[in-house]
Amino acid sequence: MLNIYVDKSAAPANDETENPFAPAKPTAMQGESLGSGVVIDASGLAISNWRVVDSATEPDGSMRSDHAVRARSFDGKTYEVQVLAISREDDLSLLQLQLAPGQSAVPVVLGDSEALQPGDGVLAIGNPLGLANTVTAGICTAKNQGIRVKGRWAKLENLIETDAAINGGNSGGALLDLRGRLVGINSAGSSGLSSRGYAIPIDHVRKQVLSLLLSAEKLRSPSLGMSVTDTERGVAVAAVVPGSPADRAKVQTGDLLRSLAGTAIAWSPGYALALRAVPA
Repeated sequence: MLNIYVDKSAAPANDETENPFAPAKPTAMQGESLGSGVVIDASGLAISNWRVVDSATEPDGSMRSDHAVRARSFDGKTYEVQVLAISREDDLSLLQLQLAPGQSAVPVVLGDSEALQPGDGVLAIGNPLGLANTVTAGICTAKNQGIRVKGRWAKLENLIETDAAINGGNSGGALLDLRGRLVGINSAGSSGLSSRGYAIPIDHVRKQVLSLLLSAEKLRSPSLGMSVTDTERGVAVAAVVPGSPADRAKVQTGDLLRSLAGTAIAWSPGYALALRAVPA
């Protein structure tokens, strides 16, 4: 579980008497927004809401040069964060913690949101109102709910509804079942006597991460003209686009992908990230 902080560089004061040949002063950063996130792989891949990092990204999802994103884990460690991809329609963002060589992060266990039923107990964990590492408890009150949220690009569909309090700053955090498995990403809350919270089901998150957020288009990476999938034998080629570089190289559906540009490939997100790291 992560607390996410977005900072913006503070413009230096305009002092006409200042020596123009003096060394540049370090750029000060000021807090702009905060939210929550969830680590989904030991390599430091994490998920949050798009809205949490919106101010730090350009329209194509690349990071703005005048912003920085940080994450603090529940054990107090702080990491610089790179935003890899965003989906405004799904209110999701894919993040990468900048880990030191040999360092790993502790991922959450992914659950099954389809199996979650109204009445099942859930826990919401996050960073609401700047109060880090909070936990609220409740039940799943409904499924397949659709809402419109002020400031969001599109109506969110098929959400999990819960009476566990989800306040500002909880966005992007974990909705867990009572076995500690991730069943949703907290996305919105309401106030008043009938307080309700809404979370994006983890089954939808899993699908969008693998099929959309890790695509060459979203990652702004080269495209080989093939898609891959995880199998018991390893990472296998799922489809090849006719006339593409992969097709011209005689890659065929069912081939196993062992490495890319010298990087061993153990799972499909690893393929996407390795491809992102090489030039066209």
